[in-house]
Amino acid sequence: MRKVKNSLIVIPMKDPEISKSRLRDSLAPEARKRLAVQLFRNTVDVLIKSVQMSGEKFDIAVITNSTRIKKIAEEKQILIIQDYQEPVLSSSIAKASHWAAQNDYKSMCVIPADLADPKIKDIMSFISHPLPDEGLAITPSIDFGTNALHLSPVNLIKFHYGEKSFLKHINAARNIGITPIILPYDSLRFDIDTCSDLKELFVSNPGLVEQVLL
Repeated sequence: MRKVKNSLIVIPMKDPEISKSRLRDSLAPEARKRLAVQLFRNTVDVLIKSVQMSGEKFDIAVITNSTRIKKIAEEKQILIIQDYQEPVLSSSIAKASHWAAQNDYKSMCVIPADLADPKIKDIMSFISHPLPDEGLAITPSIDFGTNALHLSPVNLIKFHYGEKSFLKHINAARNIGITPIILPYDSLRFDIDTCSDLKELFVSNPGLVEQVLL
């Protein structure tokens, strides 16, 4: 009999070389790469601390095809799920779900790599929120994307990332008789996709300006 493992937190991460293309009008290519890497590092650090402080039994993994990101993951001692193709977010998460199922995880939590300033208390509350054996918890972004998703089992629904994905995930859950749990934690709702997001980030975190712009 196969033993069901703990839950898995997955961070999908593109190659920094092609990340944050929507910010091309505000940042030069090298600055966009530095921003993507710095946001990823910060997200991983916050997740590690949140899991440690919560006492929850979560493993943390990144799914990526980037050699640079794999090296950072090794440095941070988190798991690596190899994405052999050019990442498309929905398909990357589906691959991570398949990997989690093959490795007997009971649930999977998806956290984006580009959260502006995730707070430990919000991450702890999200991952600690009770989830039924068949259930889904979700935090929407400010524009109704999906900024945090926790589901059990790991392949409960088909993944729908992109415009208004929050609503698509809500409908996918309801279509199979699941009542979704909506957890609108403030610091998990803000990611960096647009130039206005970037301006808000630099105002709230001026130290990041030096790290990105050098």
